[in-house]
Amino acid sequence: MVTAVQNDRLTQVGPDTSMGRMLREYWYPVLLSEELAPACDPMPLRLLGEDLVAFRDSAGRVGILPEYCPHRTASLTLAKVEENGLRCLYHGWVLDVQGRVIEVPNEPEDSTRKLRVAPTGYQVREVAGMIWVYMGEHSERKSAPPFPAYAWTSMPKDRVMRMKAITRSNYLQNVEGVIDSVHTNFLHSTALRPAANAMATTMSADALVRPSLDKHPKLRLQDTSYGFRYGAIRKPITDPDKNQYVRTTLWIAPNTVTFPASAGEGFMQIFVPIDEETTIFWSLRYSFTRSYSVEETENYAKWAGLARDGDLLDEAYRVRRTKANRWMQDRAAMRRGDSFSGIKGVNTEDMAMAESMGAVARRHLENLGPTDLAVVHMRRLMLQSLDRYEQGGKPVGMAEPVAYDCLRADDRVIPLNTPWQTVGAFAGEPVTGEGPSGAMDELEPTS
Repeated sequence: MVTAVQNDRLTQVGPDTSMGRMLREYWYPVLLSEELAPACDPMPLRLLGEDLVAFRDSAGRVGILPEYCPHRTASLTLAKVEENGLRCLYHGWVLDVQGRVIEVPNEPEDSTRKLRVAPTGYQVREVAGMIWVYMGEHSERKSAPPFPAYAWTSMPKDRVMRMKAITRSNYLQNVEGVIDSVHTNFLHSTALRPAANAMATTMSADALVRPSLDKHPKLRLQDTSYGFRYGAIRKPITDPDKNQYVRTTLWIAPNTVTFPASAGEGFMQIFVPIDEETTIFWSLRYSFTRSYSVEETENYAKWAGLARDGDLLDEAYRVRRTKANRWMQDRAAMRRGDSFSGIKGVNTEDMAMAESMGAVARRHLENLGPTDLAVVHMRRLMLQSLDRYEQGGKPVGMAEPVAYDCLRADDRVIPLNTPWQTVGAFAGEPVTGEGPSGAMDELEPTS
C-alpha cells in the first residue's frame, strides 16, 4: 500500500518539489503546432505547476518562457509578438525565443542591463506536428536528455492521429489507468468484442475485437532501459489447453504508455502534468503501412471521445463531461444493455474513472490485488527513481540509451511453451527473464 507521504511524493509536480524537479528531466509534448500560428497572440500555458507563455515569432521559431517579464514581472501573455520575440507592454523589453533580453528601450543606450539578465526560455523542439519542451536544468554543464524519437514522430502526417484533451485529475492516476490491462474487460466491455477465430486485436469501425473472454489475466513483468513492459496472459477462446493469449504493454518513464492496436498500427498515450490536479491527455494512433482518411480520423475521435464538438471536448480541448454533470452518464442506455458504463467515448471512460477518484487519488485507502501489479511496480520504480535522483543519480529510463523508434506493444495467441516476451520484442531485446519481482501474479502488493 502507498502511504499518504509516498502519495504526495509521487503526485506533486511543482518546481519546489522533488518529483517536480525529477519530472522536469524529461521531454514533453505540450501543444499541437497548429495551436501556434505564425505571429499569433502569445498563449498562456501552465506546465508542472508553472505559469508560462508560448509564442511563435514572425520567423516561425517557437519560444516557451516563464509568464512574467524579468524586468517588473508583468505578464507576457499581454505582450506584442514581433519579428525577433516578445515585447513587454510595460516598459518595452524584448525577449527572444530563448528568453534572452535583446532590447531594453527604457535604459540608456550604453546600458549593459540586457547582458546581465540570465536567459529564461526552455528548450523547445517542434516534431511530428507537436511542440515539445524540456524544462530541466539550464546550466552550461548539463544538456537536455535525448529526444524520445518514437517511430510515429518521423511518419508522414496522414499516418498519425494526434488527439489532445485536458482532464481534471493528477497525471499519475491517468498513467495507472492505461497500464491496467484488466479494466478493459469491464469499463470498455461495450467497445470490446470477443471472437473465437481471432489471433490478435483487430479494430473495426466501432469496436476492438479480441480472442479472449478471460477477465483475470496473470501478469508477468520485465524491467527495461525505458521502464518496464509486461504481459497480461489470458486464456484464449480457442484451444486454451494449447495456447495463451498475450497482450503486452510498455511503460516508458515517466508518463508514456504504448499498448496493442491492430496489425500494422500502434497506440500510445502521454500524460503531461499541468499541475497536481490537471493533465494534458495525448492519444496517438499511428499506422506503419497506410494513411488515414479525414473521415476515418473524425470517426475514431468520436469513438474515443476526443472530438472537439458536441458533448465531448470544447474549443480549448477541455473535457465537457465532468464530475459536475456526472460525466453525462446515460443510465437509460445502461439499463437497455446498450452501454456498460453509460459514458460516451472509450478515452472519456478512462478520464471519468481517473477524475472520479478525486483530483489526486487517495492511494492509502486502496485494497490491491494480483491484477494491480503493473500499477504497483510502476509506483515502486518511480519512488526508487526519486530516491536515486535526490542523491544525484539518474532518473528511471535515463541510465542507458533507449531505442525509442523500436518500441512496440503487441498481442497475439501463442503456444503455451513460448516465452511471453517474444510478443512485441524487437531485435536485440531479451526474450527471457522476469523483472525483480519474479512470479508477479503470486505476489501480494506492499507498496
